[in-house]
Amino acid sequence: MSKLKIMGTTLLVVGTLGGCGMMSKSDSDTPKVSLPEKIAVEIPDVLKIEKDQSTEVDQKDSDANKSIGFIELKEDIAYLEVQENRLKLDLLFVAPLMDEIVDRCKGVDLGSACYIPDDALHYVVTEAFKAQIDAIDPEESSYYRVGEELSFGDIDFIQYDENAPFRYALSLHDFSAEDSTSGIQWSLDQSHVYSSYREDEESRHNGITIDYYNDTNGERMAVVDRLEMLDYRDSFEFNLTHNNPDYYHLTSQAKVWEKEILSKAFASEGTLDANGGEMLFVGVYPEYRLREYERFDALGNALYDEWCTSDNEACLIEDEGTWWYEGDEQYTPEDTEAINARFDRLEERLAEVFLVAVAGLPINGKGRAIKESSILIFTTVPCIG
Repeated sequence: MSKLKIMGTTLLVVGTLGGCGMMSKSDSDTPKVSLPEKIAVEIPDVLKIEKDQSTEVDQKDSDANKSIGFIELKEDIAYLEVQENRLKLDLLFVAPLMDEIVDRCKGVDLGSACYIPDDALHYVVTEAFKAQIDAIDPEESSYYRVGEELSFGDIDFIQYDENAPFRYALSLHDFSAEDSTSGIQWSLDQSHVYSSYREDEESRHNGITIDYYNDTNGERMAVVDRLEMLDYRDSFEFNLTHNNPDYYHLTSQAKVWEKEILSKAFASEGTLDANGGEMLFVGVYPEYRLREYERFDALGNALYDEWCTSDNEACLIEDEGTWWYEGDEQYTPEDTEAINARFDRLEERLAEVFLVAVAGLPINGKGRAIKESSILIFTTVPCIG
């Protein structure tokens, strides 16, 4: 990254950091400030793509243990993890500098940004530091040599008073050819962390935000990930709750537009525990709708999979009891009415685009897509009071 001299590419920070809180001076005896140890719920292995596993949807034709819905979800999560790792790398790079950053910013008004210019901060790569980079991104680690001095800067640091939704905000800026930015805001006890990453090129814009909580109710996060190119854009929203050692609940929603035409809308909902779990998937495509239910073991292998598409006259998509299935019938849902209702609720999340998607029409039916609020413009949580 250009601010981290020697790094060819990079990842850096928040959209807009607005001042909050009283305009008093920050205490000259400011306590030690540590970056959050976590910015997201750890993704369960069962939802990750194996390194040697193809992610082509048509793989289902040759592998009965890979459902269409599962492959779709894993593809979206895999891309999400790439974005998340860019954030983690940024935090790793700046962590050794926090004491100096805080020291340089003593006396700055609470709620006001303290700017540290480019090349103002320096540190030397150690074996331990290089190993930490390697744990996140082995390819990125290859750019660094032990004993090499790095220069870093172009940083905004803000401290808020106790009435603000966050106590600290850190913004790192990079103006390389990729024009990437990233940032983080966190509460004093680190129970609430909001982080973001964006990357802007001439014809390609992508960004991610992660809103993470870790409190007495367990861990949970809401992730929004979007990509925009000339004739293509997509969005992926992912919510994951982890409120005891073995239990997870997740929901997701993904949409794809090609030349302003909605080409796919996809949603999922499921639960995971130490023994495996279940997933419900709904898909809306120009030619048909899909509903799929899957039970799987702790390794993600399908125990039971049933599905129906609206273009198949041999099953009724609104009646789970008529669907095609593979696997052990002991895992068949006991209450057909209840499972149908769950699918109805899941499909309602796609309701605003459902009919036009089936018809293959532009989103507003008039030749142009309805523009959604772009997460490519990041903002902070509003000030309180």
